[in-house]
Amino acid sequence: MKRMYKSLIAIIALIFFIAISTLFLNKVINPVNKNNYKAESKKEIVFEPYFLDENKIKILVIAQDDENLLSTLEQINREGKVLNKINCNNKNKVTLDIEINGDETYEFIATNTLGEKISKNLEVNDEFRKNIIKTNISIDESTIDSNGLALKGNVEIDYGNNSNLNMKTEYKIGNGEWKEYNKIIDIDCNEIVSNKEQEDDNKTIIIYARKIDDIGNQILTISKTVQFDVDAPQMPEITIEQKAKYPTITDEGVCLDNTVTIKFDDEKENLLNQYSIDGGETWHNCDTGIYTFNTLKGIVYAKSTKETGLTITKKVNVSMANVTASSALASDALTYKAYDGDTTTYVGAYHVSFWESDGVEIPSIGGYMLVDETAINKNLNVYFSRTGSESPGASSAKGDIRIYCYDDNEKVLSTTIINKAQSGIGKKAIQIPENTKKIYFYMIITDTGWSGGNGYARIHNIEIENQ
Repeated sequence: MKRMYKSLIAIIALIFFIAISTLFLNKVINPVNKNNYKAESKKEIVFEPYFLDENKIKILVIAQDDENLLSTLEQINREGKVLNKINCNNKNKVTLDIEINGDETYEFIATNTLGEKISKNLEVNDEFRKNIIKTNISIDESTIDSNGLALKGNVEIDYGNNSNLNMKTEYKIGNGEWKEYNKIIDIDCNEIVSNKEQEDDNKTIIIYARKIDDIGNQILTISKTVQFDVDAPQMPEITIEQKAKYPTITDEGVCLDNTVTIKFDDEKENLLNQYSIDGGETWHNCDTGIYTFNTLKGIVYAKSTKETGLTITKKVNVSMANVTASSALASDALTYKAYDGDTTTYVGAYHVSFWESDGVEIPSIGGYMLVDETAINKNLNVYFSRTGSESPGASSAKGDIRIYCYDDNEKVLSTTIINKAQSGIGKKAIQIPENTKKIYFYMIITDTGWSGGNGYARIHNIEIENQ
């Protein structure tokens, strides 16, 4: 009896455990799964426009019921007349392609196999067409000037429903190129002005947004804004008057002493006009619309900046601006091909073989360069080529390169003679002595040789070491 009683107790306990477990599963697990299913399922009708030309619009109507199968989809006008009724063939999702001209109002009703209905109204008017693609333009208030114009901002574009259409979403600014839209567009007026994307009035920026498919169906919207500063100052004018007749060796290279005149925009107010002669690291303010200064430097920058930060910049290579003109240098100055930075060009003496009948002989040639105090004790690298050896009685023509350093009193401080045998282009380093004011570079044919061969002595390039 006791054994039967214990068995009964065990059976009851087992039944109780099973009941509690079932209840727990129904209360905890099943609701979660059910909620997930409901979150993922759809019962809806959506409209996705894909073509717009003035008042003509094409729209894809999508009806969807993920829980039950659809039997019919109806399009009804405002008078209650059924314009379209399609058999859904017991599908969960169906589409209807419609074309509308002008303003219209419709009701769309999808009915599932249980008789349940999904309904949604469509009203096509100017407001609907305008909001298919929405463009929101924002300005960066920290860049606003006293006139209320901003230098920077952004553009956000909402292309509406596009999940059932294979359409690209694109944008462009002004006459720029179409680009894929995948994030907020940053607006920087310096870039817009640099790319000339503003309108001709220098006030307006136009933002174009479109969605377009592979066969040319598209919806295009145009948004104009005058919130940004795209009225750039006039580009500074830089003119150069060469003052020195001789090239000057400085610690920054070979330069010419020039007078630089910059003319800034004199019509716009509150401009910050500046120039730089060190690559834009240091800027000097110009208080007047026309500014003149002397420089040996190579590159001159000039810029004008408005209150917003809108900036226009111009740069000019001053050093070699006029050096290629033969009239720009003194007759006894060393010509530019000896220091133009190109070792394929040169200045040189030349002997023509007596076997050649039309050759032009230059038995010697030379020229002066001035030395700035910044170059004193610096190494001057001379790139050269020559023919012949230093020994006498050469069979071919022999050329020498001779370099003389002078002080203010025409006293020779040092002499360098290059006459060793050389294959191709060689390099000779010369330290510029104290008190050097000018250097004479002399190329000469010292021996025409007895075999009748051509000969030369050339300087290909002159530069300060580690400039």
